[in-house]
Amino acid sequence: MTVNHESSWQSFLWGGEQQIALFQVHQGRPIKPREDLNHIALRLDSGSYEEVKAHLEADGHKVTGRPGDNRCIYFDDPDRHWDQLL
Repeated sequence: MTVNHESSWQSFLWGGEQQIALFQVHQGRPIKPREDLNHIALRLDSGSYEEVKAHLEADGHKVTGRPGDNRCIYFDDPDRHWDQLL
């Protein structure tokens, strides 16, 4: 992995064509989905927006978008983490 940019409390790292953002959390406090782990974003190599959305909904996931970007897919995984597909 290579560093894209970082500060005293966050780092953005490249791993191939994917990027991971790491943020400092308060020590001694449990990590909470949607608070400390805001979301996981993955860029898809294949599949149209409509196909991926339909597949997730058929599997029982509630799919939402992002204001101003109706081609971005957000859904909760089984552990209530917020996942994003681009």
